[in-house]
Amino acid sequence: YLEWNTSEDTLDVGDFQFRYQSDLNHILNFSYHFRNVPDPFGPTRLNRKTKQTDISAVWPLASNWGLIGRWNYDHANSRSLETIAGVEYNNCCYSVRVIARQWIESDNRFFDQVDRNTGIFLEFELKGFGSILGGNVRRNFNNKIDGYRELKYGR
Repeated sequence: YLEWNTSEDTLDVGDFQFRYQSDLNHILNFSYHFRNVPDPFGPTRLNRKTKQTDISAVWPLASNWGLIGRWNYDHANSRSLETIAGVEYNNCCYSVRVIARQWIESDNRFFDQVDRNTGIFLEFELKGFGSILGGNVRRNFNNKIDGYRELKYGR
């Protein structure tokens, strides 16, 4: 996707996305976004232009085990916006996910001094009963990793 500014003769917005998915369990996403529009808030120490790389993957390790990860990087300001690394176990009766995550809240991405949030999340799900602990980690992945679904290992 590209957006050309005819009055300025410049490329203002662009989006490139690549997705590899050989089956439901093997997903690799890569995207690059840029936006070269003027800063509506005036000068700050942060560069408010968008130049971001977003890489995410879901990959099986063994019959019931898999890795999950995401890295969203802000090239304009040389900082990580979100990093997710985790492992999950899934069988016919239950699923367990353990995830480490570091992120900057979306509302704070354009402020100079922002503390990073860091957390380790655990989700235990009994099939047919729903999730306990962790506040539905799987739903977070559905929003962050294109193509993510509950993995069907060992089938």
